[in-house]
Amino acid sequence: MKHINAEELGITKEQKFLVETLWRVVKSRENAKNWANNNPETKRKIRSASARKRRKEDPKKHKEIKTKWRLAHPDRDYVRKKRWNKNNPEKTRCFVRRRRVLKAKSEGTHTLNEWLELCAEYNNACASCGKVGKLTEDHVVPLSKGGSDYISNIQPLCGPCNSHKGVNCTDYRTPRTEGFN
Repeated sequence: MKHINAEELGITKEQKFLVETLWRVVKSRENAKNWANNNPETKRKIRSASARKRRKEDPKKHKEIKTKWRLAHPDRDYVRKKRWNKNNPEKTRCFVRRRRVLKAKSEGTHTLNEWLELCAEYNNACASCGKVGKLTEDHVVPLSKGGSDYISNIQPLCGPCNSHKGVNCTDYRTPRTEGFN
């Protein structure tokens, strides 16, 4: 911006100061936008860090803001949750399993690492048919019959074997895994 002559424009020095200040602000914002467009990854990191800082400083306010957003944008929240569930299948299964255990008012719990170790112990194969592949957590004594959710009451079964077993108390585990409940 070229120098403003206040007398030529018929404005006061205070008005001239305000115009020049506004011009600097506008240019500063333009520069900031240009920088952000040229450095999107750095901008994302800065925004993430400041968001983490705000969450840590006032978690109650963050929860309130998050709840308001979810209520105002149910469709977008649904899509966000679906995407997260798809990208985190093991964690999703843990949440669903934990909810079932709480709903059944069963005792005990086990971690994702304990489950993965149990699967590795069986070479990621079904304890019933020996098929290698995707395994499900089966409660030897079902939750509905008073079984616990401790890892000692869990056996790795493939989907078909787990469905076939149903609510029976069939133990397919090898002798090295002793005791349950």
